[in-house]
Parts: sequence; structure tokens; C-alpha cells
Amino acid sequence: MKRIFRRLTAAVLAALTLLCGITAAAQEDAYDHETPPMTAYGFVPAPDGVQIEYGTYGDPDAPALLLLPCNGNDMHEYDTDLIPELVKTHYVITVSPRGTGNTAHGPHKLTFEQDSADLVCLLDALGIAKTSVFGYSDGGNLALVFAVEHIDRVERMAIQSANINTSGTKFWYQIKNDLRYLWLTICYRVHPSEELLLEKDILGKMVGQPRLHFSDLRKITVPVLHLFGQYDMFYRLHFRLISAFLPDVQDVMIMDGGHVSNWKHLDTVILPALLDFFAADCAP
Repeated sequence: MKRIFRRLTAAVLAALTLLCGITAAAQEDAYDHETPPMTAYGFVPAPDGVQIEYGTYGDPDAPALLLLPCNGNDMHEYDTDLIPELVKTHYVITVSPRGTGNTAHGPHKLTFEQDSADLVCLLDALGIAKTSVFGYSDGGNLALVFAVEHIDRVERMAIQSANINTSGTKFWYQIKNDLRYLWLTICYRVHPSEELLLEKDILGKMVGQPRLHFSDLRKITVPVLHLFGQYDMFYRLHFRLISAFLPDVQDVMIMDGGHVSNWKHLDTVILPALLDFFAADCAP
């Protein structure tokens, strides 16, 4: 009798495992990951003369959605991850922040405030009064800074693994960034070069930046989707405080996800959450 029960239990578990595998595979196959063609590509001049690289996808008459890349990445970060699905309902805008892609570093230190001003120039050039926004990591930080400074230009916003200041970064991650930045600063002073300046300034956006306070988040009155990893590089309390100060927010903690390994849950968590959240843009 015990032997029959064990065999029956093993058979049930095997069937459930197979079913879960088939379900997961079907869910992953449900999303498109082939990059669509750009509808426009070009450069927008900032007031200091820097040409900001951008690209657009989809119907210009659809609701606008601005995608902001993480630290050091450019306008192509979401080519296969997000754009193929988001373009089905939105006019997707991608941008290379200063020092990435074909956008020059410019004469000033790289800051989120400067990037925020560049986004205003881009939206103005495209004739877009308001847009929804998604940003991951430093892209999420930029989204927060942009929304605090220009909430009148934001329809709704999704952020993933973002922080408002370095107090939210786990100790060893921040120490590593600080020491690396110090080393690059010394190297640049001894042997100045454009390459060292760029590497130093891009890393510098994680050292002493961003410079927001939790109270600043009360200015973000639009709906916010807040995604973060269970094992992210930022403290869980920091994420909870961000959500506590945002007036209209829904949290999604990505189970078993780290800062980068969150993306292994792209088709099972991230895309479903984003598509559901941004569907409100298309509501009549």
C-alpha cells in the first residue's frame, strides 16, 4: 500500500512539474521580442549645444511612452525586452542620455538634473505635451527627478530598482562605487583623457546622486508602478519609504530577483505588470 502511495505521489508531482513547465513556456512564448523598425531617428539640440540622440517606434498618434535606460546604457537598452510589446499600444520614445550612445558628454558634469532638462528639450522637439515614463535603475532615478521637476509633463510612471539618494544603497555596493570613483578621479588628475572623464562621470551618477529627499516624492501626484527585486542592491526599507511618500503607487516585489537578475522574470512579472499598468493610457 505504501509503495502504491509513493508511486502515485511521484506521478502527481511529475505531472504538476510538467504542467508548470508547459505553462511557463507558453507564457514566455506569448510575448514578442523582435525589435520593430524605428519610425524616426535623430538628434535634438540642448541649450549648451549637445546633440541628444533619440529614436521613436510606433504610431505618433498613440499615447507617448518614454523609456529611460540604466547607468551607462543608451537608447537601445530595451530593443528586445520591452519595445516589441509596448509599441503595440504606445508611441515609444527612446533616448541616449549624455555620455552614452551617440550623445556627447558635453561641457558639464553628468547629473540627473541635466538629463531631466534634456528630456524637456526632446519632448518639446517632438511636440509631446505629456508622456508616460518607464525607467530602470538610473533610468528610474531619472524618471523620479524628471517627475519631481516637471510633473506637468508626466501622464503616469513606472520605475524599477530605483533609489532617491545613496543612503538607500546597500553598504558594500556603495563602498565599491565610492572607491572606484575615487580611483578614477585620481587617475584622471594624473593622466586626463576623455575616456577617463566619461567613465568617472558615469560612475559619479551613483556617487552622491541622485539628491532627492523623500518629501520631494509628494510632488509626484500621477499613478506610479514601483517594481523592485526581493534581493535588490537597495535596502528594502528604502523601497518601502519611496512607496510610502508617493501619493498614488502600487508595489510589485519581484520574488527571487536581484538588481540585474530581475530581468529573468521579464515575461512572467515585469512585462505583464507594465502592460497592465500602461493600458490605462489607452482607456477611452
